[in-house]
Amino acid sequence: MKATIDKLGRVVIPKEARRLTGMRAGQKVEVIVEEGNVLLHPIEVPKKAVRIGEFTFIAPEGTIEPLTDAIIEETLTRIRERNFEKDEDN
Repeated sequence: MKATIDKLGRVVIPKEARRLTGMRAGQKVEVIVEEGNVLLHPIEVPKKAVRIGEFTFIAPEGTIEPLTDAIIEETLTRIRERNFEKDEDN
């Protein structure tokens, strides 16, 4: 896969690379330079177990960016593409 760096130093990560890695718009990444290569590592959001009544669920610690319609649509598209690929394999 190839990409181009624009005048401001931005690179658009190809859709297929985002799909394969689960990266999404707005996700924070750590940029590492190692042996002449640029590596992007997702920054994980710290999580904690929260109990409300009889239910326990995982929630982010601190604040996170709000879930937008665009993020939801992108997630649904990725799930549909994966399901379609699984159906084709069978």
